[in-house]
Amino acid sequence: MGTIIFCLILVLTGMSVWVFFKNVTGANTRPSILAWFIISITTGIALASFLCNLSVLNEANIAKGALFFANFGASVVIFLRLLYLGGYNLKLSVFDKVSSVAATWILIYWFLSDDPVGANLCTQGLMIISYCLIIERVVKTKGKSDNRLFWWCAVGMSILSLVSIQGGGILEAVNTYRSIISTSAVLGTIYYFRVKQCAQKVT
Repeated sequence: MGTIIFCLILVLTGMSVWVFFKNVTGANTRPSILAWFIISITTGIALASFLCNLSVLNEANIAKGALFFANFGASVVIFLRLLYLGGYNLKLSVFDKVSSVAATWILIYWFLSDDPVGANLCTQGLMIISYCLIIERVVKTKGKSDNRLFWWCAVGMSILSLVSIQGGGILEAVNTYRSIISTSAVLGTIYYFRVKQCAQKVT
């Protein structure tokens, strides 16, 4: 059952990247490149932590490792794609600059800390900052910066991850619940502006 769920998550990861590439080629979506840069760093840290703490190579750990590689790979590909398309959103706003400073301090603390709980909280902090940047861009563009199907895939992956961690540790649970809340917040913000626009057309 766990292997099936992990496979489904991998499929959704691939589908989300395909949706991203399909939609970001035009002028319809302009996601936050800074957010995806932070996400790339964070997923890289998570992958490195997993590999460093890997003691037993069993079916469950192989599946989890595949997910870590998939998340990191997808995040880096998305970031590089945004970077390749040009610097249309490389100009940092005040919120971007504040977020960058906060992310830098969290990274410094993570490198200096030997506490696994503290390191996990640093990872969650970085992800929260990145999602705040994404939501800020969605609000600024009135829902046009990010694709709905992409974030439906993200929500689906988060929910499947919740099922897969049953019996896991508290740190895995914190990460999964944070992921569900974050992805749902982005999707909810996108739909808020879509409903608002539909209501304006009706009136």
